Amino acid sequence: MCYVPRDSSSHQSSPLQSSMSSAIIGAPSLSANSETIWMGSQTGKLMIHPTSNEMAHKVMEVINFAGPITCIEYYKNQVFIAVEGNVYIYKRPKDSAWDLDNPVAFRIHDGDDPINCMCQVQQKLWLGAGNRCYVFNMASSRREGSFQLSQKIG
Repeated sequence: MCYVPRDSSSHQSSPLQSSMSSAIIGAPSLSANSETIWMGSQTGKLMIHPTSNEMAHKVMEVINFAGPITCIEYYKNQVFIAVEGNVYIYKRPKDSAWDLDNPVAFRIHDGDDPINCMCQVQQKLWLGAGNRCYVFNMASSRREGSFQLSQKIG
């Protein structure tokens, strides 16, 4: 589960305008002004919920993956989803809605162990799988390296 804030660089509408547009349409939208909670399941479902109390029970989007979602991390208008040995990156262009149809996928490792932890430190994403730690540069979208741990993670 991961909290995803609204786009801080977007032109934000007033709270009254936001609540009126949701009330008129009847369902929240994934605009740049949306604050959301992204939740992953062991069955491979990614569910995106609004944070408002009135709408929190409604699912805004559901995306299906081939394996269990083990970690979710947010960084600067990007959401990183770990599924087995892969990381999927969803991006939100400035002043725009999330592009949920075109994630960028990266194979982090080829082992049998899934990625079971992620931690963002500045522009680096540290990932743990089995007894290895991988370092991924979020700005350049490149794996920078990995190292062996003395014990298995998890």
